[in-house]
Amino acid sequence: MRLTAKQAGRAPKAAREYFRRKKLDPDIDLDETWSQEHAEGLRVAGVVADDLLAGLRDAADQAIAAGLTFEQFTEQLDDVLVALGWSSSTEKPPWRLRVVYDTNMRVARAAGQWSRIERTAESGRAYLEYSLGPAVQHRPEHEAWAGTILRWDDAWWSTHYPPNGWNCRCRVRQLSDREAERKGISDSAPEGDPDPGWDYNPGASRGA
Repeated sequence: MRLTAKQAGRAPKAAREYFRRKKLDPDIDLDETWSQEHAEGLRVAGVVADDLLAGLRDAADQAIAAGLTFEQFTEQLDDVLVALGWSSSTEKPPWRLRVVYDTNMRVARAAGQWSRIERTAESGRAYLEYSLGPAVQHRPEHEAWAGTILRWDDAWWSTHYPPNGWNCRCRVRQLSDREAERKGISDSAPEGDPDPGWDYNPGASRGA
């Protein structure tokens, strides 16, 4: 399920600022990327030229700031796509562009949400609940984490705050203390690890 125009919307200020602090990094093996480097850098598989990466970054930045749909995002990239050998005139846009769009939109929004959580946690909304997002099939680990309710400052959120992998649509709900108690606070953090390179909290890693 991809983001629609309604789902995209204008991103919060903290989400836009998070993305704009990212540095341009050349193409490397994304599965070997350390979490902190992933949080701080923008890299796209197959892109090594700084000017092309900058073009992708600028288009993603505008998409996040203005809440552009994927189709609007790709319309800005004709020159960049030609230089990369990715034709924008094909019926189906290159899958790598979908990864660039979805990943950066979701990670930036996660960072923006974390900024709001930090501001409001100590005013009676100190708990977070891990929830599954819309998907045809979920990772078994993520299904096992669904319903986990822990304080916002529990160490588990530093490694398991979604997204927790490529194309992960999991999300977090901030709960009031009363709601958390009613639903049942988890006795301990669940086991299992995010996908390689995704064991970090975007907002906390960058101080969004």
